[in-house]
Amino acid sequence: MFLSFYNFIFVLILPFILIRLILKSFSEPLYRTAFKERFGFFKRKDSVRDCIWIHAVSVGEAVAAYPLINNLVKRDLDCIVTSTTPAGKERVQQLLGNKVQTSFVPLDFRGAIRRFISSNRPKALIISETELWPNMISECRTKKIKIFLVNGRMSKTSARTYRNIRFWTKSMFEALDYCGVQTLRHKNRFISLGVKKSNIVVTGNLKFDIALPNINSVAVDSAKMLVGQRTVLLGASTHESEEDVLLNIFHDLRLLFPNLLLILAPRHMNRIGRVNSMALKHGFNSELFSKTDSLSADKNILIIDKMGLLPSIYCCSHLAFVGGSLVPLGGHNMLEGVRAGCPIIMGPFIENIEDIVRDFEDNGGMSIVKDSYALKNEIKRLMSDSSLRSQMVFAANAILEANKGSLKITELGIMSAINGN
Repeated sequence: MFLSFYNFIFVLILPFILIRLILKSFSEPLYRTAFKERFGFFKRKDSVRDCIWIHAVSVGEAVAAYPLINNLVKRDLDCIVTSTTPAGKERVQQLLGNKVQTSFVPLDFRGAIRRFISSNRPKALIISETELWPNMISECRTKKIKIFLVNGRMSKTSARTYRNIRFWTKSMFEALDYCGVQTLRHKNRFISLGVKKSNIVVTGNLKFDIALPNINSVAVDSAKMLVGQRTVLLGASTHESEEDVLLNIFHDLRLLFPNLLLILAPRHMNRIGRVNSMALKHGFNSELFSKTDSLSADKNILIIDKMGLLPSIYCCSHLAFVGGSLVPLGGHNMLEGVRAGCPIIMGPFIENIEDIVRDFEDNGGMSIVKDSYALKNEIKRLMSDSSLRSQMVFAANAILEANKGSLKITELGIMSAINGN
């Protein structure tokens, strides 16, 4: 009943979905590449070996799933990784190269999902974090394809929404053969929505176990050479209005720290031109990372305009603000900065990563501020005292080490479920 209604509505709104993709492609041209993949037209090169379908919606989910995918590849499993966004697909290709095959995820209507499954015959579907789609789940269940959710999380708001339509969505949660979640709080929410208690386990967060490829050491050296002896404030994964806040703060900071360099790394590459214009409007002398090999003393803003550089930029930063947190977007992963030994500040909107962030904040491993005024004061406080920054980094590293181990638990759980143990 629910699927029939869902598919009817999906067909009605499909033209608007396609129009939205086309409109997005004007600012981000990669949206119009491989368009047929959105309709399930993708066939893997090797159709003989067992295949695992892994879905990671965008950059954050792809980075989180990277160590697990890498380990599955080492087990000689053929992996197809699908993403919703071009940035997610590009990040998978950067991290894993030709170890996996990549595609855009088919739109969630029955024909596209069936076509994708028929062409690739996966023996299991692994979904990273929260991306649950009714037809994707239903068709896999019909074809007896095992369904796993890894690094699962469920916000209070999302859980409330699902509970309101539980009559329609319960079967989707019941179909999960394995559900690895980040915390006990998330476990209870998933169980309340229909996941079987015997199929769910608290694994911790895969992001604590990420070790990015060694190629980043070259990028780190290049980044350090570029910034030289400058004091560096980083705005990481920033969104609309957050860059403006940082640029306003930077006016005051330069009076206290004349050698200060502000590095801005927008979350979305299609905003680079706008961010650069914003910096110029503020009267700063900005430079794009891809356009320079050295920074002259008069250059005070560096804008990161290439994907995959953020981990290396963290390594040469004295302090970082992580975006999506001064605006109501739920906050982005700050663990890349922690691993690089960079002190972290975030704003009040942290719903997407609240369990992680609160652990760090409660134990002195990072700062959370309530607004732009508090952000300015916290940046001044930490920039003025290297010992405070060192204490924060020490506390953060201790929390990072204490929370490792999710990868092993998740991998063993998946392999056990695949093999029917």
